[in-house]
Amino acid sequence: MGNNAMLPTNSAKGFTLIELMIVVIIIAILAAMAAPSMSRQIQQMRINEGVASIEAAFKEARAQALVSQQPTVAQYIDDAKGKRVVLKSLGSDFSTTTEFANYPINNKLTINISPTNLATLNFMPDKKIFLGTLAIDKNKNITNTTLSGGTFSVCTGEGTDQYRLSIDNVGNIATAKGGVCS
Repeated sequence: MGNNAMLPTNSAKGFTLIELMIVVIIIAILAAMAAPSMSRQIQQMRINEGVASIEAAFKEARAQALVSQQPTVAQYIDDAKGKRVVLKSLGSDFSTTTEFANYPINNKLTINISPTNLATLNFMPDKKIFLGTLAIDKNKNITNTTLSGGTFSVCTGEGTDQYRLSIDNVGNIATAKGGVCS
């Protein structure tokens, strides 16, 4: 029979072991190049979330004070339960508080506050902001220092980019990247 073209041949189809090894090596090299960039993106995302959480808490505290016409406290807390900003409404006597919101912050973030008493802010209905726990004199006047400005510096560790959240005396908030964490 002279028709060999119709008979199946034993030719191999597919990839050789060497071809597969080369593909695996190329993928490994690409993954190694992408890993540091991915790590930086994750750190950046953590910082952005932390700054956004603090900013949202302060904005809500300011709005709540204006809407309710009652003082609202925004307090940064870092304890065994984690890092967070807690919002509390103050009663008319300034001694009773009711917690109404909690803004969690990633525990892997490093947060520095300047001045340190900026950790507790009292947003007033008249747009003033007082630092620290409210102190009232015998004439029912607040004796605390009013906020002249302050900064929350947020980073993920030493040598990483630092982001700053600044708040002024009427609660205007600005965020900016600047500097390196130490």
